[in-house]
Amino acid sequence: MKINRVLKPFLLVITTGIILLQLGWAGQQFRDLARRKVWSDRFLDAISRSADVAYGTDYLAYVDFLRKEIPMDALVVDTRTFGVPQFDDNTFLQYFLLPRMVVGQSDSTCPGISSLKDCLQSMAGPQVYFIYGPTFDNPSSVPGTLKVIPFNATMGLLAPQDAEAGQ
Repeated sequence: MKINRVLKPFLLVITTGIILLQLGWAGQQFRDLARRKVWSDRFLDAISRSADVAYGTDYLAYVDFLRKEIPMDALVVDTRTFGVPQFDDNTFLQYFLLPRMVVGQSDSTCPGISSLKDCLQSMAGPQVYFIYGPTFDNPSSVPGTLKVIPFNATMGLLAPQDAEAGQ
């Protein structure tokens, strides 16, 4: 009986201390996130805020680059050469690039064509843009109907030769 009288208050103090520590940690995390993301993104449009919060500033910068370079009525072909889902899955990009139509390069978009270069050539058109990532072999060896618009050393955009920037 005496142990119960001592143990209950002790467990209550320990439990209360743990709860207070967790609340303090959660509050600090919330404050840091709010300062780093919410407050700094407050002047961005909804799409840009989503890109930054979901995948970070590098993703936001690339999405902004694509939105500026690709006209709204264009078809965007994802070459799936990035190695991460937020770039290689065309449904992710579709949200961030609306109203542009985004399709993934696959056997259905290039039936019977095994070479990436040949697929690019067969799909190329005046309103067709290709995005590429780090595993894209050599952007400079693309068909002559496309021009390379680099975003950085490993990622960029292949646009029709006569294309003008979007938006």
